[in-house]
Amino acid sequence: MSELTSYEQIAIWAVLGISLLGLAYAFLLRNQILREDKGTAKMQEIWGWIKDGANAYLSRQLRSILPFIVVLTIALFFSVYIVPPSAEAMAHYSGATPDQVKLYIGLWRAFAFVMG
Repeated sequence: MSELTSYEQIAIWAVLGISLLGLAYAFLLRNQILREDKGTAKMQEIWGWIKDGANAYLSRQLRSILPFIVVLTIALFFSVYIVPPSAEAMAHYSGATPDQVKLYIGLWRAFAFVMG
């Protein structure tokens, strides 16, 4: 991080701190909700139906979008062969062959796409 300005370093640490606070707050809310009463048997039965419907909907959504995710991931992986890596990227991986650099960059592009 030595090549970053002090503002950039502060921004990175601020983002990290805020994200950790957000996770802590989410954990707090989760625990608070799980401590509450689950309701009557009828309420739990209705909740089960809602849960089943939501799971079916999300499963259908995943089956609809999964082919696009696979195609785009493969396209991003092979994009390094269409647009070659820049000289800066090649210099960053000094000691590696151009094919190794393409493989590494392609894998990280695909990984970044899948992770969102």
